[in-house]
Amino acid sequence: MDPKLLELIQETNSLIKNHQAATEEALKKNEVNTSEHKQATEKRFADFEVNSKKIEEIEKNQAEINRNIEIIQAFQAASPNEQNQKQEKEKVLNAITAMIINGRTGENLNDFLGSAAGKEFNLMSTDSNPDGGYTVNPQIEGMKVARFFETSDVRSVANVLNTSSNRCQIDIDQDEAEADRTNERSASSGTDTPEIKQVTIDVHKYDAEPTITHEQAEDSYFNGEAWLNKKAFDRIARYQNTDYVTGAGVAGARGLLSYSAWTTENTYEYGKVEQLAGAVSAGFTADEVIELMGKLKSQYMNKDTIMAMNRRTFFEHLILKKNGFGDYLFLDNLKDAISGMKFLGVPIKLWDDMPVVASSSLSILIGDLKQSYDIRDKPGTLFIRDMVTDKSRIKLYTASRSGGGVTNFEGIKILKCGA
Repeated sequence: MDPKLLELIQETNSLIKNHQAATEEALKKNEVNTSEHKQATEKRFADFEVNSKKIEEIEKNQAEINRNIEIIQAFQAASPNEQNQKQEKEKVLNAITAMIINGRTGENLNDFLGSAAGKEFNLMSTDSNPDGGYTVNPQIEGMKVARFFETSDVRSVANVLNTSSNRCQIDIDQDEAEADRTNERSASSGTDTPEIKQVTIDVHKYDAEPTITHEQAEDSYFNGEAWLNKKAFDRIARYQNTDYVTGAGVAGARGLLSYSAWTTENTYEYGKVEQLAGAVSAGFTADEVIELMGKLKSQYMNKDTIMAMNRRTFFEHLILKKNGFGDYLFLDNLKDAISGMKFLGVPIKLWDDMPVVASSSLSILIGDLKQSYDIRDKPGTLFIRDMVTDKSRIKLYTASRSGGGVTNFEGIKILKCGA
């Protein structure tokens, strides 16, 4: 309790006791109606009235203070996103300061908010640059990976070699010598000799030329040139990977899926790749996937054999195959769906450039690409930092040369979805 209020209450209680005692004493002496007693009584009542007004004023001031505290507490609990919060906060605090300085602590805060003009003070804060915001700088943590781009890692499973020329001619021993049965007295007759074929792989150029200003290169907190070169080389590599799968061999590498199909099933044709046509419209069956594996000769079923398909083909079609009882067929073959996926013992490669399942799409490939697909690279990557062509900018030229093509036409089999 306010000490002044306590003192006034004690003084008022004392006045009441004195008045009661004086009245009792006057009654005993029969002096109630005397002028002296009346004057003393009036004085005591005047003192009592003065104390009552003082008590009422203090209680009123205390109520105003309590209301102001509630206003401040409600303001502090307001949402940090509330508009003009900083200005309102400063206004309230300025008003409180002025009230304390002027000795007006009993005044209603809402009524006093507008009277503190000229007495405002600034708070040190981060949300106002002149009041300290300039001294607080964000922490720059550097570049983070925001997005991954899917690709087809054909290089990891193909036969990759360097070349010193712009064209490679590869002799293909794809025929056999003829032989015959004979007996002791029979004369030997001439037999056919094998033929040699030749595959040509052209080396194509893939390039990029991003541009950066001198100011960006000199003033940025990170190495913008190195970042651009890396991004350009990554895009070139993905272009090459796409061509290794689907390219027509005109301006880039010849892709695995670009070759025509054998005319007759199980009958070898040079320059073509065997395709198994599915019977299901815009799809395939589990039996057809197993049949596709069976088309590979045992020499191509080894540690280098892989099965390639689009991620969606794998997760939306292959592993969802069920038997007549509704049980998944291939879950036992997918022990580790992240690092070591296998289908009937054959590693699965998820290539983004393989077509998704659709009508007549070439959606699944199996084979030994170490024996069947060659990639020929010109060694190294060309980088040119051009500051002459346009003096206001820096051109960052990146170029890489590569080609590819099938060199063994029976080591690859492709499943073609039904029309």
